[in-house]
Amino acid sequence: MTPDDIIATARSVIGVRFRHQGRDASTGLDCAGLLQHIAAAHGFQSIDVQGYPRHPNGELEQTLAANVAAGVIVPVPLGKVQGGDMVLMHFEKEPRPRHLGII
Repeated sequence: MTPDDIIATARSVIGVRFRHQGRDASTGLDCAGLLQHIAAAHGFQSIDVQGYPRHPNGELEQTLAANVAAGVIVPVPLGKVQGGDMVLMHFEKEPRPRHLGII
């Protein structure tokens, strides 16, 4: 799996509706669902957390830490992030990260 493969898979679901906790591209995805979709499309079994609130309170960090511990995700320094990498986003004035994305 290359960065281009990840980006192509992400682009393949452009236009899929947003659905909180959505995990199926035919019915809707949220940001974590997009990442689950990409992982599954490339044969990775990642750890998923469901039942989180619309504004996560640590669930994203916990899920990412579990995936790092399992070897599914490899952290890279912010200065080395490149296309196809996943990012955890923290918005100004928000106490915790609230969104995941693909560069």
